[in-house]
Amino acid sequence: MTLITAVSTAASCDKIALVAPTDAGITISTSKTVLPLNGTAEIRASIVELSGTAVHNGTLVTFTTDLGRLEPQEARTSNGQAVVTLHAGTESGTATVRAFSGGAQSVGDTGLALTIGAAAAEAMTVTATPAELPSTGGSSTITAAVIDGAGNRLVGVPVTFSTTAGTLSASDSVTDSSGIASTTVTTTVAAAVTATLRGGATPIAGTANIAIRTAPIITIVAPVGATAGSAATFTVTTAVASGSPPITAVEIVFGDGSGAVSLGNLSGTTSVTHVYLSSGTYTAVVTLVDASGERVTTSAVVRVVPAVPLNVNISASPATGTVDEVVTFTATVSGSTVPIESFDWDFGDGTAVTTSGTSVNHIYTTAGTRTITVTATTVEGVSGSSQVTLIVVPLVIQITLT
Repeated sequence: MTLITAVSTAASCDKIALVAPTDAGITISTSKTVLPLNGTAEIRASIVELSGTAVHNGTLVTFTTDLGRLEPQEARTSNGQAVVTLHAGTESGTATVRAFSGGAQSVGDTGLALTIGAAAAEAMTVTATPAELPSTGGSSTITAAVIDGAGNRLVGVPVTFSTTAGTLSASDSVTDSSGIASTTVTTTVAAAVTATLRGGATPIAGTANIAIRTAPIITIVAPVGATAGSAATFTVTTAVASGSPPITAVEIVFGDGSGAVSLGNLSGTTSVTHVYLSSGTYTAVVTLVDASGERVTTSAVVRVVPAVPLNVNISASPATGTVDEVVTFTATVSGSTVPIESFDWDFGDGTAVTTSGTSVNHIYTTAGTRTITVTATTVEGVSGSSQVTLIVVPLVIQITLT
């Protein structure tokens, strides 16, 4: 930016400092019209006589400013130019720089205007990253971009942050080399963080809102009266709020060292069965993970009572066996509604067999007293046994002589 000012001088016959002729013109320029706080800008005054030639080297030029400071305040020309440096200082505003040479003042001269700090700001954009925190809370980075009228970000502009909830890592900041001022808010509830420009001619502020996600829900209901060796049924239910991240994984651990069981991305209610092999008190734990990585865990206590042995009875038909004739043994099971998986038969003569049915046939080849044992086992591993004593008599062969 340049400014041309007409300057007059007072004639003198004494030897005084060399100044510009009355009809000379002064052009003030700078490579920067916007400065950060404590920034600097080179101010250059070019002096040209009416004839178009540069003034003599060594012509004294005086500079003034109404904000910041100039170093030096006076400079002598070299090749028609005098150079000083404006130091912006710590106050925002508009610095008006003027240059004079000779006794006449530049009446009506508006000077060269440089905006300092917040004075150049016209807008602010405030952003929260992330804008949504887990249900347990967390931290979000708040950035404030300060922008001038041309859409450029401003460096070195002071910004104050405030929040409606939580704590800030810093309440005062200055825009960095990217024109960004930042802070961090840590909160467990929804918060609104406001960034306000400090020192601007007009109030400029922006707000970023941080939301807290509604936690996904998972519940587990344990069975009442679970029995060792029998299936215990748990009810697991999940739910997510509208617009919340979906569930990606659910797993259950039964507390008996059997390991975790995946329930997938369960949505809604499902029943899960498990067989506890021993009586005792166990804690079943379910864990839900959603797409944002949030984990929710809950548990239920289940009391497992000792298993009641199966009531098994065995009968033989006929009640007395005969060598080389078929005896049918039948097992009757009561006291359980759980299906029987197998019957293990020991016929007392060194032979044994396993069946899935309740009856079995056997032939004894020698006479004597036999103890027959049957063991019934359910699909859940609960078993019960019974015995019967059978007398096996020799086969009597009747011969009729005629």
